[in-house]
Amino acid sequence: MNDVIKKCKTALQKHYKGRFKGLLLYGSKARDQAEISSDIDMLVLLTQAVISTDYREYPKETFWLSFNGETAS
Repeated sequence: MNDVIKKCKTALQKHYKGRFKGLLLYGSKARDQAEISSDIDMLVLLTQAVISTDYREYPKETFWLSFNGETAS
């Protein structure tokens, strides 16, 4: 699980560069109540809002993690 979070943080830092200010974990994982099927809830902190709703503009490394065999186990 921590590897997935680290990969997301690294990809977000690379993608947003100086605009990236942090990554907050919330939900069942943050409360230490996550199960094997739980998702990972993360809030990305940026200096400026992302206006586009086009998923293709987001870092593909974070968007596709769950489809590439990465799991929360």
